[in-house]
Amino acid sequence: MTELSLITMIGYAFLGGVILNLMPCVFPMLGIKVLSVVKKAGATKRTIRLSGIVYTLGVVSSFLAFAIAIAILKSTGKQVGWGFQLQSPAFIAGLATLFVLMSLNFFGFFEFGLPAWLIPQRKHQKDDGLFGEFMAGVMVALVASPCTAPFMAGALGFALAQPTMIMMLVFVFLGLGLGSPFLILTFFPGLTKFLPRPGNWMITLRQLLSFPLLITCVWLIWVFNKQTSPDQTAMLLSFLIAITFVIWMYRIVKNKPAMMRNILVLASIIPMLYTGSKAFSKPPVPKTASLSGESGSNIDKVELMEKHGVTWYKFVPGVVDALVEKDKTVFVDFTAAWCITCQANAKTVFSSKKVVDYVNSNDRVALVYADWTNDDPEITKALEAQGRSGIPLYLVYTPGVEKPAILPQIITPEIFLNSIGAKEAH
Repeated sequence: MTELSLITMIGYAFLGGVILNLMPCVFPMLGIKVLSVVKKAGATKRTIRLSGIVYTLGVVSSFLAFAIAIAILKSTGKQVGWGFQLQSPAFIAGLATLFVLMSLNFFGFFEFGLPAWLIPQRKHQKDDGLFGEFMAGVMVALVASPCTAPFMAGALGFALAQPTMIMMLVFVFLGLGLGSPFLILTFFPGLTKFLPRPGNWMITLRQLLSFPLLITCVWLIWVFNKQTSPDQTAMLLSFLIAITFVIWMYRIVKNKPAMMRNILVLASIIPMLYTGSKAFSKPPVPKTASLSGESGSNIDKVELMEKHGVTWYKFVPGVVDALVEKDKTVFVDFTAAWCITCQANAKTVFSSKKVVDYVNSNDRVALVYADWTNDDPEITKALEAQGRSGIPLYLVYTPGVEKPAILPQIITPEIFLNSIGAKEAH
């Protein structure tokens, strides 16, 4: 590895982090940060700048934690990539729970509080100050983890192939890039003059901002259902309702006598504990198949699936080689239910009429679906073979060509059709 390549990848990581702010994964948090800036519109320059620094520290610390977790897992021989935590149904359920709590907080059902010893000046302020800014940075890093952005994919693939210290350095610059827009805004407080002054309208805005969080919860529950089962999803929904009931019950009885309050609250907690134990239980691990070492004549053993109006082969080791041996152009979609960019591409590209019509009328093209929603070591290995650690990744294998073509992370029907040699693309 040369110094030039390291500097280049650090630059890619920073630019990828900046662009990540524009990806749909981060959208639910943008309104929250705008509201934070509005609240501080009348504050001193020092206060505003300090909030930006602490927020960015929260983002960078989270990315460092990701890097350390990946390094620990890799040291045990486990193959992991970017967004690996979203392959855990328990993590998805926890994130959905957090977003429900945040939305209830925004609606005014309760206030997040901190111990007085953590915030000595609490009585003189209306929020959790710097700790709140730090946790906002942590939350942005968490919700950004399903996405990769231009420049970011190459940097991540490079980082995961390097020693731990270099990997951590790349992740730090990725976090700096993600936090930089808000940091710049706080260091040029003159820009806040264009923002409205705090007022009663902020209560309405705060309540309005809870709806993107609830919409995100719908998406998380959909992902959870893909990873587990309808029964376990029902338990998660019941758990979220039970949490809401506990908070409601506490509001109702908080001024009642202590014994009555404790009995009623404890009774309401029992359903929450039961449904939570079921929702967060580990689902059974699905069995995997392989064609490795077998000839292309066994391609009929591969599971087929109908998606977006066309037939896909399920990714297993050896399936691509077997299809190429049959003189087919093979398009491989590395995707996951939790990858928002992947789902957007699926709706705009693979569901488009001209793509569906061409693929269904051309038996020289084969589509392979590599679903990384749950942990799959073989898919992780295939990603690493292309120097990638995250998704989406689109590969096109052409008979007689040694290496696959790598498509952009955001594609169009025209890009797809061109990649497989379709004249209809023109």
